[in-house]
Amino acid sequence: MGSVVLNGATSGATTITPTDAVTVSLTLPSTGGTLQTSGAGFTTNGVAYATSTSALATGSALQFDGANLGLGVTPSAWGGLGAVLQINTGGTFLGASGSNSTMILGSNAYYNGSSYVFKTSSSPAALYQQNAGTHAWSYSGAATAGNTFNFTQAMTLDNSGNLLVGITTQVSTGRLGVQKTSGNHNTIEAKQQDAGGYNFYSNAYPNGYYYHMTFTEQDTQRGSITSNGTSVLYNTSSDYRLKENVTPITNGLSLIAQMNPVNFDWIHNKKTDHGFLAHEFQSLIPNYVVGDKDGLDANGNPIYQQIDNSGVIPFLVASIKELNTLVTTQAQTITAMQSTITALQAKVGA
Repeated sequence: MGSVVLNGATSGATTITPTDAVTVSLTLPSTGGTLQTSGAGFTTNGVAYATSTSALATGSALQFDGANLGLGVTPSAWGGLGAVLQINTGGTFLGASGSNSTMILGSNAYYNGSSYVFKTSSSPAALYQQNAGTHAWSYSGAATAGNTFNFTQAMTLDNSGNLLVGITTQVSTGRLGVQKTSGNHNTIEAKQQDAGGYNFYSNAYPNGYYYHMTFTEQDTQRGSITSNGTSVLYNTSSDYRLKENVTPITNGLSLIAQMNPVNFDWIHNKKTDHGFLAHEFQSLIPNYVVGDKDGLDANGNPIYQQIDNSGVIPFLVASIKELNTLVTTQAQTITAMQSTITALQAKVGA
């Protein structure tokens, strides 16, 4: 049989060993104290704690219903999630189910054993779960308090390290999977705001073209990679509304004559290739070369130049037109000369 020992403030001790259902009154020596001998003054389901004067007390700040603990709130009618810690009246909670080792963290909701229920109105609900190394983030739009609802899983990080956004399983074998189920909004978007708004995004428009990647600068589209059901197109913006001071190219042939197409071997793999040297190309068509000849970064490492060979196309077209004019003129001259020769031959023969 157990016993209770009460130590006084100065000296001595009193031991109570109950043998019958009796009521015992005690007076603590010297400084006195408080002994709670009945349920009077306690909050139902309240967790007992010692006050600043060492008095035993409870209140509404911490309540335990035998399975779930409420901090600043009476626990909701939870079911099916194991033990839950519920915080304040907004519905923030932390749960753990021992049956499947699931950790759950959420807001503005509780689970009643069959459905999630909104705790407050006009605010969305959110849920984070971790089970067997897989992490899942879910949400639900705002609704009326007391309404049941289902979460929509928005993002998953599985236990193989694959990040999935808008889907719960891999589309293929990639580490990152992103999918938008409907609408024409961007599926992927990245933006460098402090550098003038340079970004890229991927989306689809109902005009027969699918924009796999679009590049913008200060919210103006500069180019894209699209498909139309049969072809993949690599595009640069060329709308007349973006241009001014439009004049014909008149030096196409002379510029092409200055270009130096070469054969070469790549240093890193020794493969033979053909093309242009970037700095030479840059001296003739500067807008289609990135970087400077012999450029270095702050650590002295090379910043290699890059080239877009399509920049030569307008000059090739201009050259063809110049050659066509030349050939046409020469053909007319030859025709005229042939007519003259024929006329002279006729006179000689007469």
